[in-house]
Amino acid sequence: MKKNETTIPVSEARQKLPELVDNVRKLHNRYFISRRGKVEAVIVSSEEFESWGETLDIVANRAEMKAMARAFADIKKGRVKYFEDIFGDKA
Repeated sequence: MKKNETTIPVSEARQKLPELVDNVRKLHNRYFISRRGKVEAVIVSSEEFESWGETLDIVANRAEMKAMARAFADIKKGRVKYFEDIFGDKA
């Protein structure tokens, strides 16, 4: 478990919900909510949740995954152009 991840029982989460929400928003904490010792839910920021959804959409899209594989292959083979070379230093 990472340092910003905590498992707490649902009874404690219920009492501390406003504090947990603040910590998720401000400190990017994650809370795993357990019931009878088993994790049943997770509290994460809305930004993180949306990011996971976008990642799942990309992974589910074969064309995007193939494009990323080609891009990584190009990078490995040195077939890259730098931002400054295309747009100059002041872009």
